[in-house]
Amino acid sequence: MAKNVTKNVKFSKVMQTKSLKDFSKMLLPVSQRKLWPAKQKSFEQLGKEKKNWNLDTVIEGLNCLLQHAEPKPKIYYYVYSVEEINKDHSKRNVGIVWFPVSQKKQFALICPGGAYERISSLNEGFPIAWKLNQAGYSAFILFYRCGKDAHYPNPIDDVAASIKYIHENADSFNVEKNDYAVIGFSAGGHAVSNFGTEVVGWKHYGLTCPKTLVLSYPVVTMGQYAHQKTKEYFLGKKQGKIELQVQYSPEMNVTKNYPSTYIFSCEEDSSVDILNSKMLASSLEKAKVSYKLNLSVGSTHGIGLGIGSKAEGWFDEAVRFWSKANNR
Repeated sequence: MAKNVTKNVKFSKVMQTKSLKDFSKMLLPVSQRKLWPAKQKSFEQLGKEKKNWNLDTVIEGLNCLLQHAEPKPKIYYYVYSVEEINKDHSKRNVGIVWFPVSQKKQFALICPGGAYERISSLNEGFPIAWKLNQAGYSAFILFYRCGKDAHYPNPIDDVAASIKYIHENADSFNVEKNDYAVIGFSAGGHAVSNFGTEVVGWKHYGLTCPKTLVLSYPVVTMGQYAHQKTKEYFLGKKQGKIELQVQYSPEMNVTKNYPSTYIFSCEEDSSVDILNSKMLASSLEKAKVSYKLNLSVGSTHGIGLGIGSKAEGWFDEAVRFWSKANNR
């Protein structure tokens, strides 16, 4: 077991950590077929392949994860009941990883990206939770349904089930129920921005509205400017149905009750059309919802915290935006 991850440590060592066994096979953003060769690589080798990643922040996030996991018999919490899983077997692995802090405070739920094909938790999950812990907030990372199980509305269902689970166990998690934030990257931003709507989001599930959404280079629309792979996984064979495109395009469903929203993206994003961010910002403006649109120079997608890039500092600003919304 790797107690301290360094660039020379093989990923297989991290996967051997007992507290991570429930979700260790989901840590690497690769298919199960490619898992064995991928986990034999060192973090330095992985960093060379993932040029958008900042390897230092990936390692910081994993070391924070291991620090939390070390004293605990459990760090991964399944959000669906046995009865719910028996009715729908695709729910069996959906869960949250808990990054606690000592002070009782608001929490944030993090939804990494991955085009609804996989979960990119190494650069868009654990480092984000690490930074939130530094800011004094408890964080949870959601491993939602992907691949063939990502069809609508499953990822949004998983966001809602996670919030419900955290609220039901708020005392055990030592968090406040109100004024929570939901953070989404890329395809995770699609699930999160939909959760912000009343028609298919928080109100639909009978939950309290998030105080703030943080959307990083998000997929938003299912219309003309959709990210095609995300759309294919989410809508499947029905991706041509206009009514479904509208239903799951948050920019079409913003009301005055949409949460305050921070949006970050690179101006020339090479993967997700920047119009996704701009169209949502325009809808928020029209509905008079508090928002901030931060467009950074460059074309990079999947940069996570963006440390070492021209976008560095965007997440610190997003946390301040959430804190200001809470008047704290």
